Amino acid sequence: MKEQIYGIATIFNFNVHEKFILWKEYEIAIDSISVFSTGVSTNYFKKQKERGKFSKFLSASGAMLTTALQMIDEDTASERLDTLKASLDLYVNEVNLPSMNFCLFNGMTFEITFTDLFTYRDSVKAVKNALINNTNTNNLQVNSNEIVITESKFNGNMLVIEK
Repeated sequence: MKEQIYGIATIFNFNVHEKFILWKEYEIAIDSISVFSTGVSTNYFKKQKERGKFSKFLSASGAMLTTALQMIDEDTASERLDTLKASLDLYVNEVNLPSMNFCLFNGMTFEITFTDLFTYRDSVKAVKNALINNTNTNNLQVNSNEIVITESKFNGNMLVIEK
């Protein structure tokens, strides 16, 4: 069963509840995820708007303020870097939208796209925490060629779980 599912997440249709990601009509079990990564959506993009200089200045100022507020709330340097990268894609490039990608053990893939930085970063943090809790609960040590997760620490923006 190799199926790709994609769509836009909002605070109303995306939630992480203990061992499940609830998104639209889908319930994704945390322990069914083999790969989790963040990046730029391949299915959605923003249409660029024609704006004047003053409008661009206001937009850039709002983007910097939003990014600064979000980065204050982050716990680690890697989270701040992830927020900055997502912010650059969302606000500077003005066409890219941030996304989370899941590959399940059964081959199904999900691309969940976000249209705002706050919902995106909160969702990424919630998914990472759920993956960490699940890994700790199952007493697993997670290894791959690209990343090693021990004691609930992420190194980078991808988590690979091998069973």
